[in-house]
Amino acid sequence: PHDVLYLRDEDTGALWSATALPIRRAEASYTCMHGKGWTRFSTDAHGIELELTQCVPTADPLKLSRLRLCNRSTRTRRLSVTGYVAWALGANGTTPAPYVITARDAVTGALFARNPWRPDFGERVAFFDMAGQQQSISGDRGEFLGPLGGVDAPTALRDGAPLSGKLGS
Repeated sequence: PHDVLYLRDEDTGALWSATALPIRRAEASYTCMHGKGWTRFSTDAHGIELELTQCVPTADPLKLSRLRLCNRSTRTRRLSVTGYVAWALGANGTTPAPYVITARDAVTGALFARNPWRPDFGERVAFFDMAGQQQSISGDRGEFLGPLGGVDAPTALRDGAPLSGKLGS
């Protein structure tokens, strides 16, 4: 996956994804439903029932995601939600990562990304925002994924520490 929403139980350290990939739990149930212009992923894992609905408005160049959580366990839960994106700011089949420059929007806190090395993408700005609720941020893919680089076990989510805030090229 090139974009992932992770959930982490801050008390137990349990980590899972909102969809069946990249972290699939054998004991969890997963469903995916497609409609005209939307997709809904439902997951029941670690006592949390989750519904992720995603759509792309016909008039706007963006993807909207709505995440709903319901605690089905008998205990109070402290959960964090972390978003990850591998920017596709280049031609299909290319690896734009070394050329992507990230920044944080001072007003909203959103993560901005652009690729000035590609004439067809140079002026475009991609963004990732969690409705202004993000508490930490990083534009460093290596920091987030770790030395082995797997989206199925990101190093940055092992201990629940805040992201470094590293941005730029």
